[in-house]
This record gives sequence, structure tokens and C-alpha cells, in this order.
Amino acid sequence: MAQRNFTDISPNMILILEGLMQATVASRLLCARTLRPFRSVMARVSGVLSLVALLSSVHLWMNVARAADLSAPVHTADGSFIREWLILGPIPSRDLETDLLESAGGEANVRPKEGDTVATKDGKQFVWTRIKSERDTVNLAIRFGSLEWSVIYAYCEMNSAGPVTTDMRVATFHPAALWLNGEPIGRATLKPRFESPPVLPIELRAGGNPCLVKFKLEFEPPYAFAFQPLPPHQSTAAFRVTDQ
Repeated sequence: MAQRNFTDISPNMILILEGLMQATVASRLLCARTLRPFRSVMARVSGVLSLVALLSSVHLWMNVARAADLSAPVHTADGSFIREWLILGPIPSRDLETDLLESAGGEANVRPKEGDTVATKDGKQFVWTRIKSERDTVNLAIRFGSLEWSVIYAYCEMNSAGPVTTDMRVATFHPAALWLNGEPIGRATLKPRFESPPVLPIELRAGGNPCLVKFKLEFEPPYAFAFQPLPPHQSTAAFRVTDQ
């Protein structure tokens, strides 16, 4: 059989091939024009989804940061004074024995955050408020004014790298009861001089140790206190309050 070359193709065949090529080009152009809006929509959808994911991450981060900001102050038992507390009150009362936190789980079990509220039996609402002293002593009168014949609660957490037995030095001018890890650890019933306060032996577990103090504030100021938890190697260190 004789071979045929391109010059042997009939004119009709050439027209058919040209038509097929033009149809292919037109089809490609049509597909590109048809898909272009969909590509644009998909790009917009992808952008919206990315924005939603970003906003969700920001919202989650803000919630975590807000929760951290409202949590109770944490103090490391390193020999420094506890200057930051959550305070509840003043609650009108002359009684150190009555548990005024029953609606919040009781004095031994309360684990407040800033802004938590407590209702007393007479229906009054009190809010846990954060205070931070610039000095080693915490002067409640600066924040709350007159406090005569009232009860105030102070709460924080003491952090320890491991379980230790040590001392905590307590200076208060008014009767006070203390709880550590839900257990009563002692009372301050006198008005000691700040240079020779009572020393309470305490046992810290690894991690956070909830600490609650209940003050019965009487008629005579000052309404101030100071707490100094000591690490074991400083448990016999001298107590000295500074104004810095």
C-alpha cells in the first residue's frame, strides 16, 4: 500500500481538523470562564473560614487569659510576704465561730475566684475582690474604710515545689482563724508586736495549697495584717516587716 503524506489529505479533511481545533479552544475558554466565578467563590469561602478560625482562636485565648486573670493569687513559699489576696467583706458580725461561707461550700472548702459572690443567711451578697499591697503589711482600711465589728475573709494559694514542713509567721492586730488545704491550722487571738509575731508550723504539699484567713475586726484599728510563709531552710529566720 502506498504511503500518503499531508499533501494527500483532502481539503474537506483539513476543514474538519481546523473545526475540531477551534472547538477545542472554544471549549477550553468556556470552561475557564465558567469555573472562574466558582474559583472566586471558593477563594472567598476559604478566606472566610480562615477568618472564622482566627477569631475562634482569639476568642479562646481571651477566655483563657480572662480565666487566668480571675484566678486566686498564687504565692511561692520563698520567705517573702504575701501581698496579694482575694478579700470578701466586710461582713457585719462579731462572731468568729459562725461559718459565713456555707452557701459557697463552707470555710474549709471554699476555692474562690475574683468576682465570685457569696450570699449570707440574711440574703446579702458579697463579692471576692482582689487587693495587692505595695508593702509587706496589708492595710484593709485603705481599701474598705471603717471596718469595726465586721468579719473579713482573705484567700490565696501557696505554691511549693514539693511536700515540705515549715513555718508561717502571722502578724495581725485582731483575732483570726486560718485554714490550709481545707484544714484548720490555728488561731491568732492576741495583738502581737510585729517584730515578734507567733509562728505557725505548716505542711505544704506539692503544687497549690489553698489558704483561707478569717479576721474578726473589732473596734480599734489598725486593720492590717502580714503573712510570711518560709521555706524549710529559713523556718527559723527573723521576722522583719518593711515598707517596700
